[in-house]
Amino acid sequence: MIFLLFLVLTLITAQAAESESLLRPNGVRLSVHSLTEIINRDTLKPAQENDGLPIAPMHYVELPLNHGDPTSPKFRNRYWVDDTYYSPGGPIFFFDNGESDAGGTEAYLRKGATGSLAREFKGYFLASLGRLEESVNLTVPGTRLLILWEHRFYGASMPDMTSAMRFTPDKIADYLKYHTIEQALEDVVVFAKQFTFGNEIVSPGEVPWVFLGGSYPGARGAWMRARNPDIFHASLASSAVVQLQMNFWQYYRVVEETMAKTGYGNCSADIRRLNKWVDNAFDNQNGSAVDQFLEKITGPENSDLWNFFHFDDSPDPEEIWDNRRLNLRGAIEIIFRDFQYVGMNGVLRVFCDGLQYFGDPKRGRTDFRNASGIFEAHNASAAIDIYAKVLAALWPKILDPTDYPPDGVKIDQVYSVDCAISQSTCKEIITLWSWVYQTCVEFGGYQTANVSRPTNLLPKFETLENDLKDCKGWFGNAVAGGPNLDPINKKYGGWNMNPSNVFWSDGEIDPWRSLTPNSIEDNAPKRPSTTKIPSSGSTAGGNTFFGFVIKGGSHCADLGQHVGQGPDENRTNLSPDTIGTKVPAGYVPEADTAHNLFKGALRIWLPAFKAHPLSSESTFNRDTVGSENNRPSRSNSDDEDGEKGLATSLSASRCFYSALIVIGVCAML
Repeated sequence: MIFLLFLVLTLITAQAAESESLLRPNGVRLSVHSLTEIINRDTLKPAQENDGLPIAPMHYVELPLNHGDPTSPKFRNRYWVDDTYYSPGGPIFFFDNGESDAGGTEAYLRKGATGSLAREFKGYFLASLGRLEESVNLTVPGTRLLILWEHRFYGASMPDMTSAMRFTPDKIADYLKYHTIEQALEDVVVFAKQFTFGNEIVSPGEVPWVFLGGSYPGARGAWMRARNPDIFHASLASSAVVQLQMNFWQYYRVVEETMAKTGYGNCSADIRRLNKWVDNAFDNQNGSAVDQFLEKITGPENSDLWNFFHFDDSPDPEEIWDNRRLNLRGAIEIIFRDFQYVGMNGVLRVFCDGLQYFGDPKRGRTDFRNASGIFEAHNASAAIDIYAKVLAALWPKILDPTDYPPDGVKIDQVYSVDCAISQSTCKEIITLWSWVYQTCVEFGGYQTANVSRPTNLLPKFETLENDLKDCKGWFGNAVAGGPNLDPINKKYGGWNMNPSNVFWSDGEIDPWRSLTPNSIEDNAPKRPSTTKIPSSGSTAGGNTFFGFVIKGGSHCADLGQHVGQGPDENRTNLSPDTIGTKVPAGYVPEADTAHNLFKGALRIWLPAFKAHPLSSESTFNRDTVGSENNRPSRSNSDDEDGEKGLATSLSASRCFYSALIVIGVCAML
């Protein structure tokens, strides 16, 4: 009963099953990476309800598909305008949607941390949110205009497709050719310059625009302030992953340390022991052992969960070990799926407690921290059976009934849809591939095993080589060289960028902090930060930046729905480390500290705004027009020791986000 309670509580933290998981609405998985790729993308939705006020109407703006070509065809980009509390004047707060379908988020535009900003800075508010839907709170009376902006190639914001469209690697890559960082940044510039609202003054040359974002949108906010200071007067860069890195093994270093600090060293030891067994099975090509272990989790062949895992296995006998690798990755790495948002207060804790519960014949414990691991208390065979039993109990609690493939439906049927007739279906398929494509072309961020570390939590098959092979399998030769990190890192400076009027906030236990200016990794510059607010148009001086690390905070912690609400208003009164009480980007006290720092900065920066003419010159980088221009020379920023570091980490052979089912997880980024 205890473990079942834990599972129920898990569902509280994952209750909105809208996700970036590669699943059709009817449950059909689109590819094997629906189970496996980018397991920690940040797409969990919060526990919140609409305020009952009218939902913002939807609009479209026409934008060039290729900003580098004056004759480029156009596509329609979606956004929503909420004028519930509108009256003229004040700053425009622009919330970026990032890497997800924005549809449905318009119902939550008046929820979350931005309600505090609305009370403090009354005026125009443009909200383009994404996986930050848990952040927006504008329920309070005020005077603002809200716009929800959708990123290109997500949701409905992409070109229509014809009957000639086929969901093959080359066709998908060709369709996504202009799905780049620079193209998407220029979309916002073009939109801001031409945006109107009746006869009101809303031009970024006449009223200050403020970019708010977290994770990928946080990085976009920082890049935009550096790139287009005439458009955006200030930016909040929350959990902003501005340092693009190919091999991101450091993600799991934070998981390792958090488990140890919270008394779950027993569980991390069990995870390593299971991984050792997996490594041996793969090294020895013991297919029957792998298949039997998976079957203990999924049930027998043709059962619902078995079909979920094997629905889209490759029929090629030469790819059977890739099938096993991808399915096993999904089966065992589900436990990390929400760590970046809730640390040990989500699925990982449920799993670890479940190991101890099922490993104790008396079922007598209630606190499973600092107990002996199951591999210490049982022989290896019995411990592996317990491990599989816990996963088998966990999976059905996570999956929704509609996630399972319908009987008789084959993978080829998913890809045979006529896009000229079924635009919405085809755009949904593209949306589900979209972030994966971005990681394969520009972002990287592959969460690999570092087998040189005794505390490593991943199997040896989690290598850069396998991730790059998977990318090529999904998108063909267009991504054969791997993601090209250098153009963006060189243009904006990565860890070293320091535009004025930007506040950098990070959570202490957010794994993505490693790729932000607040990084403390060995290969990071470890720049000093300050909470002293610089004057408008100035930086903190030298290499110092204006930033703050939130104690106990997770990914985008200062954009959570409980931030800025006051001690008795819309905030949980439970301890942050109580099982099941945290929501994504859950509240911790210092999240308000960060929030108030940014508000304090705006009190200084906004009055300093001066009307100015907008630049008539394009800031679009024609060197990064499309993915064909992004072919890399491998970046030397992948590791502190360059190729030597890669060889060490990858000797055996990656965030907004998708896991599989309910989360899709903030990547990167």
